[in-house]
Amino acid sequence: MTTKKTRTTATDLLPLVWDVLKKAKKGRGQYAFLTAYQILAELPREVTAKLIEEYGPAAGGVGNRFGAAGPVAAAGVMLERQKNKDVEITFLDTRGMHIDIPVQGEPVEPAGPTLGLYRLKKK
Repeated sequence: MTTKKTRTTATDLLPLVWDVLKKAKKGRGQYAFLTAYQILAELPREVTAKLIEEYGPAAGGVGNRFGAAGPVAAAGVMLERQKNKDVEITFLDTRGMHIDIPVQGEPVEPAGPTLGLYRLKKK
């Protein structure tokens, strides 16, 4: 009997994404915003590798709107919606931007016209 492989979901990533946001640098007493790409790069290596294997590269390209960063972004949204988690999301216009993702080693263009930015609210 064979078992069906299941892909990593945003729900699986909730505690890991929370931990990355909690370790973000602070400026003027507030946590810095991070992109899903930056969060992906800060996850444990084996998790990042698995996400890239399951979803493809982290950004851009026809038919690959989110790739490995997709479930990371979805986890950020889920955390924002939880009443007990103080996560804030805002957006950045990406015109003319390239992002260097350490896990991929080369700059990529963001997949859409805006880029989500995630952080813990000031405590």
